[in-house]
Order: sequence, then structure tokens, then C-alpha cells
Amino acid sequence: MENNNGSIALICFGILLLVMVIFIVIASISARKRKHALLGMVGKFGFQAQSQPDTDFLDQFRIVYAPAKVLRVSNLSKKAVGDEAYYLFDCTTNNNQSSPDSTSINSEYSNIAVLSPHLDLPPFLLINHITMPGGFGNMLDSVIVSGAMAAGFHEMQEVTTAFKLGYMLFVQDDARARSIFTDSVLNDIAMLDGVVARGQGQMFVFNSFKIRSSGKLDEAGLGEHIRLARQMCDWLVV
Repeated sequence: MENNNGSIALICFGILLLVMVIFIVIASISARKRKHALLGMVGKFGFQAQSQPDTDFLDQFRIVYAPAKVLRVSNLSKKAVGDEAYYLFDCTTNNNQSSPDSTSINSEYSNIAVLSPHLDLPPFLLINHITMPGGFGNMLDSVIVSGAMAAGFHEMQEVTTAFKLGYMLFVQDDARARSIFTDSVLNDIAMLDGVVARGQGQMFVFNSFKIRSSGKLDEAGLGEHIRLARQMCDWLVV
């Protein structure tokens, strides 16, 4: 009987290991397909693939994402627009360095960053309200608020009604926040569907809630993604 139990345990372990290997292989194939598809699309919009992040991007990027630690930047491409630089990229960060478990690792796909000498942004996080049935959306909003506060942000309360219905804006004690996020800008943002953004200094990072978690973009979607990033960045130039 003990031998049978041991054999069953080994068989179960073998099946579990096989399933894990299959998932890893499928994920690897999917990642390669997505990378190949992106390389085919970004060139049509004037972006060039980058094997490594340049120093200007990486230095500012680490500041914008602090206190999270940047673990990886991948699928990076760059486009120069006058004296500005646009970057399309995926990234993985560790949002809780004191407890680096799987729940603290965050992956984002198809971010667009704008590095511009015309920007002078206060540290900020823009996050859309999550709509889910049964009060789960409110629970997730509470988690987001706690995470933002842990990172040194507080929710900006003086916002328009239209903005408050769809978004939360987290800032630090910086006088620039009120001068940049005027009622007009907040109402413009309120008209957008599910965008997420962050920024500081000369860097603005844009995405949408759905795209950030999946990375799924066709050519038309990528064009609209870039257009919205540029439009919102222009709103934040004072």
C-alpha cells in the first residue's frame, strides 16, 4: 500500500511538473509572437527598437516609479519628436522591496513615456476607478489608495465632479499640482476612457487600464494609444 501511495504521489508530481513546463512554453511562445508583432508595428509609427534603455530614459524612469524598484524594461522602442523622445515599452517592478514575494511584482505592458524639456511635472499618479459588481470595485479602489499612500502620495480632493466619477489623482505636497491639474485639464481627462498615468519632472508615462494588463494592441489601437499619450502630455505643459 505504501509503495502504491508513493507511486501515485510521484505520478501526481510528474503531471504537475509537466503542466508547469507546458505553461512556461506557451507563455514563452506567446511573448515571442507579441514581440515580433510589436516590431512589425512600431516602425510604421516612426519608432525604432532599442536593445537597451538609454541613460536619460532609465534615470528619469527610476525616479518616476520610485519607491518601487525597476526589475526589467523590455520590448523598448524609441521615437524622436523634435526635442522630445517617445518610448514604447513593457516593464516589471517590485513595489514592496521589504517583502519581495510574487504579490509585490507588477508587470505593465505597452506603456508610452514622453521625455520632454517642456514638462515640469509634480510627482503624480492618475488611476481610473475600477467598475466591478458586488462592491469589488470599491475594494480594489481602497487597495489602490493604500498603495499610493504607502508610496508617499495622497489623493487630491479639489477635483471636478466629472473627474471624480471616473478617476483618482494622487499627488505629493507640491504647489505645481494645482497649477497643472486645473479644472479644465481634469474635465478633459474625465472624457477619456480608463487611462492611467504617472509622471515627475520631465517624464510622463501613459497607458490605459486594459492595455497595461494585457498588452494587446493592433495597428489601429497602437496609433490611437500614441495619439492619446501625446494629447494628454500636451495638456500637462504649462
